[in-house]
Amino acid sequence: MTKTQVLFPKDIDSMLERIDALLELSELFFTPRSMLVQNLSLFVTKCRQKKLLLKTCNHLDDQFITKLLYSIDDRVNKWLNECMRAKSIADTSLELVTFVTILTDIQLNRFICFLPSNIKRLSKPIESKEDNFKSPNKKARSETQTSNQVKNNNVIEECRLVRHENWSKLFQGKSKEGEILSCGTYPCIKYHVKGVCYDDCAFKGSHRRLTGSDEEKVKKLVSKLRRE
Repeated sequence: MTKTQVLFPKDIDSMLERIDALLELSELFFTPRSMLVQNLSLFVTKCRQKKLLLKTCNHLDDQFITKLLYSIDDRVNKWLNECMRAKSIADTSLELVTFVTILTDIQLNRFICFLPSNIKRLSKPIESKEDNFKSPNKKARSETQTSNQVKNNNVIEECRLVRHENWSKLFQGKSKEGEILSCGTYPCIKYHVKGVCYDDCAFKGSHRRLTGSDEEKVKKLVSKLRRE
């Protein structure tokens, strides 16, 4: 038996094209005035207005697009299942097809989606010894890709990376320029400024909500790096 494989887009523009395709498909089966078509159309419009926000979210979470498209698909399927049993549209959960609430959750940093086990990341081909000889850094990158991503949902507002800042120029590799925290490690700049890191980080001891003197040390370091 063959397995059906669906590849998710990697960028926001491709994601919007995928939703546009869903909108066109919906128009084939529903009237243009239907709740599904109208709400999908509104959602696409709002997404294009908030494209920069979506690109930022995609930068912080490499599964963001997958989670967003899965959320839409899951809502549509649940609503269609209700339609099969309902006598009128009033008997269905219309909030399922009110897709702009997803965008609101994203804006308020409360968008959460747990992907099912059958949605997996594609594994990259094993590199040959010759490839590693040509590029010594490839092995390190490959090892990083097997790590689990951790997200900081409590980024200190004064430290949060802003849109115009150049991450690699200002902060990358500069954790050791700060003071050691009470956890015994330097602060992980990536976790506390960018809001995302990996569980094999050398400074993973600081992957937690900081308070008191630890919070002040990180604020001081970030402020210093921004002035340099």
